[in-house]
Amino acid sequence: MIEIALLDAVALTGKNESTLRRYFNKPENHQYRVIKAGKLFFDKGVLLKKYPAIRLPESPGQMPESPDQTPSANARMPEYVDLTTHHTIVAAKNETIKSLQQAYSLAQEQLIKKDEQLTLQVSSYEHISREHNRIVHDFQSILKQLPEKAVYSETEQKQEQTKVKKWKIASLAALAIIIICAVAFGVALFNGYRFRP
Repeated sequence: MIEIALLDAVALTGKNESTLRRYFNKPENHQYRVIKAGKLFFDKGVLLKKYPAIRLPESPGQMPESPDQTPSANARMPEYVDLTTHHTIVAAKNETIKSLQQAYSLAQEQLIKKDEQLTLQVSSYEHISREHNRIVHDFQSILKQLPEKAVYSETEQKQEQTKVKKWKIASLAALAIIIICAVAFGVALFNGYRFRP
């Protein structure tokens, strides 16, 4: 038996309390009512079989028409809400919340992994940067230890090459002069012996 409280039954059917009490006080309907903690409950199925559920009109002052109703001038009945539909909606929302929580947990785990990877990459970059700075510092120290003229500029290298070429040309010219003189002396000497009386 699905139970419904008296006030909820009033809201559901649009009937007043005295009408519902009178119906369920009949001897044949005693079995469809229960009192719990001082509150009166009815069998919802029997209630809806006798008095179908209604919905209030949207206009604020309009009341549902019923011959058994005698509401006061300022009274307003609450709008009926089907509890079964309500429970279905709540269950669906709970499932949605659960799915969102799982998605959030998964995203949080992925974010933590990404953060760890980023930290590792930053650490690796810092190590490479320190190694690079050390190599540059060592190279600069080696350059400072070399003699001042150990490193020639491009202009100085060309000047040195020009000097070497000049010395080679001068040496070849001197050698050629020596050879010519020797040949001339040899020829003169040979001719001297030849024409000697």
